[in-house]
Parts: sequence; structure tokens; C-alpha cells
Amino acid sequence: MLAGVPILKRTVDAFLQGYGFDEVVVALPPELAVNPPSYLDSVIIVEGGERRQDSVANAFRAVAPSSQIIVIHDAARPLVSSALIERTIDGAVKHGAAIAALQARDTVKRTDGSRIIRGTIPREEVFLAQTPQAFRVGVLRDALALASTARTRCRRP
Repeated sequence: MLAGVPILKRTVDAFLQGYGFDEVVVALPPELAVNPPSYLDSVIIVEGGERRQDSVANAFRAVAPSSQIIVIHDAARPLVSSALIERTIDGAVKHGAAIAALQARDTVKRTDGSRIIRGTIPREEVFLAQTPQAFRVGVLRDALALASTARTRCRRP
């Protein structure tokens, strides 16, 4: 809850009321997907997956074939602005994909895998990835196919 409103509702409302999407797909844990809260009546519900990319893949399969841009957003970020959503979409239109990110403000250290510091990474080179993340539909389709292929090759018989 955030100020008496479920965080998921706030997040979904940002997309329903802000940018004007043709459809909103929400991936939920299996136990919630079978009986979603009523404030999700105007969205498409899919069951989430074991990993984030599995949830994205499940949601992607539910979007309309005519979709051109797909926006992925974490429910835990309910204060997303319409302006940030729009900038991310514009970036995807222009470049194929775009993400929201914050430039690092802290000093970032590099180690050799142990706790021994081996150097300092210039903070102007470090960005913290966030959501929304937007993709041209073909870019996301290809990325999901690559991820699926990679996962299949990594599985043991």
C-alpha cells in the first residue's frame, strides 16, 4: 500500500491514465492471476513466470499482433510519470529500444571477484537501469527468442 492505495493499482493507473496505451498487460503470480483484484478489470492478465524474462515473454504473447512498441514496467515503481514513459517510447521508436536509467552518484569500485579493490569505475560511465523499458516489437521478439535459445542450451538433460 502507498498512501492507502495498492502499489500495483497506482502503477497500472499510471499507464491507463497517463500515456493512452491501446492495451495494458499485467503479469501476476499464479495465485493472483486466477483471481485478480477488481482494479485490474480493464487490463489483460497473464500468469507470470519463474524469472522476470519469463513473465515478459508470457505478457508479450498476449499483446495484439498489430502492436508496434512494447513497454515493460515493474509494478514496484508506481510513481512513474507520463513524461518518462513518453521519453522511453520516443527512444524506442528512434533507436529500437530504450530504458529509463539514473546516472550513478556514488563512487563505484571494481574488484577481482574478491573484496580487494582493483580500481574505480568513472561514475559518468555507470547508469542504474530502471523501468520503463520500451522496445520496437521486433527487437523484443528477437531478444526473447535469443534468451529462450540460450536457456535451452544451458539446461541439463
